[in-house]
Amino acid sequence: MKIEDCSKLLFIGSFAAHKGLSTLIDAFKLLPNNYSLTLAGQKTLYFPTLNTNFPDSHLSALLDRSSILISPSTQESFGLVLIEALARSRPVIAANIPASIEIINKTKGGLIFKQNDPQDLASKILKLPSNITSNLLHFSSSYLKNHYTWDKIGEMLCQKLHI
Repeated sequence: MKIEDCSKLLFIGSFAAHKGLSTLIDAFKLLPNNYSLTLAGQKTLYFPTLNTNFPDSHLSALLDRSSILISPSTQESFGLVLIEALARSRPVIAANIPASIEIINKTKGGLIFKQNDPQDLASKILKLPSNITSNLLHFSSSYLKNHYTWDKIGEMLCQKLHI
């Protein structure tokens, strides 16, 4: 089964410069009119005029109402928001940075685009429905449950620290 409606785009994160909001907004302008974009996060000095704070308790509802989570960030240490989206069976599109590449390659739950490239991001958004199936999203969710629980992350951290 193919994922058909991928028109409800979602960004979750701070509105800091490294989060790539300008790239996302420029890509959004290139999409057909039937696409919507929700920006959820805290305003910063970079985007002080955006007034869209949301409590963390609304994260699940935002993800459930969206079609795709977009992470245009140019730097991340882990990519927790990608894991949260994939755990709720939402495909993701992220910039080609190490943390995002690792998660998407392991889970097979999304696509990677060239960072700071709105045209590439727009093309990946339009391409996603033909690449992601519900079976792949089920695999992603199962993979996360087996590898990214807090217990598993703690075990991996202890192994890395030789504790």
